[in-house]
Amino acid sequence: MAALAIVLGAAPASAQSEANKSQARELSKKGFDALDHKEWAQAETLFLQADALYHAPTLLVGAARAQARLGKYVEAWENYHRVILEGAAPGANAVLVKAVDDAKAEIDGVAGKRAQVTMTITGPESPTVTLDGVAIPSVALGTERPVNPGAHAVHAEAAGFKAGDGSFSVEEGKSATFSLALEKEAAPPAGLVEVDSPRPATLDKGEGASDGSSQRTLAFVGFGVGAAGIVGGAITGIIAMGKHSDLQKSPCSDKPCSPADASSFNSDLDSYHAVGTISTIGFVVGAAGIAAGTALFLTAPKREQRKGAFIAPAVGLGTVGATGRF
Repeated sequence: MAALAIVLGAAPASAQSEANKSQARELSKKGFDALDHKEWAQAETLFLQADALYHAPTLLVGAARAQARLGKYVEAWENYHRVILEGAAPGANAVLVKAVDDAKAEIDGVAGKRAQVTMTITGPESPTVTLDGVAIPSVALGTERPVNPGAHAVHAEAAGFKAGDGSFSVEEGKSATFSLALEKEAAPPAGLVEVDSPRPATLDKGEGASDGSSQRTLAFVGFGVGAAGIVGGAITGIIAMGKHSDLQKSPCSDKPCSPADASSFNSDLDSYHAVGTISTIGFVVGAAGIAAGTALFLTAPKREQRKGAFIAPAVGLGTVGATGRF
């Protein structure tokens, strides 16, 4: 604990504010105290917050020690490795030099405890995959990836395929494989096919449907598709607005936060983008359906009407139909 007085003594080349340095020093004191009391999770959070404010090898070594106690060997190894790669700056005080030496001495103790997993997702070419809620690049699939020992959850999805979930467990220092096959979604219904059927002669003079009846039918279908698209776009748009509001309230929106909060924030951000995209597609489909229905209706051959009979489309938010006089 005597090292606290000079734990942040050497400023990096890009000078950081004195306020950040002072706050980082206070956080590091609490971090070392948490280590002394074996409060590993609290110590990890405090050291990472301090390092985000004022980067120093002593802080990363403290975080790595807490992470190793928590079984987060992958994170601990990465922090030790970063300290070793950066080394101590020329003229650094003895505390900072010792932090680098400690990292070199302690890294081997966590290296062998990391586990490995090879994940394979079959079906789509480039699926979207998350491991314990954290996105995994598609290029990482099919090769060994370091993971912490224990149980892990996998989620995968892709356009045109049903989403899939799975899990695996791996022991300390061991390797595991995981495979998940995504099934294709059912093919959409085939396009509309005209079927000959009797039609009531309510609009025509008893001779059956006129030549423009099929085109008018397609026009009403277009109105229905358009209305459904607009309603769907509006609903998902409202959901996206709610998710955006939640993101703004997250502690990660405007300041450093814990790894757990950052993971949750990134997951919520991906969900927000996905819902926003669905909303946009809904409005585009809605506009196209309304436009197509209008064009088909206005260009349909006129039918003979009796006694002033007429029929016209009626479209509203969430509804589609027709009005007329017979």
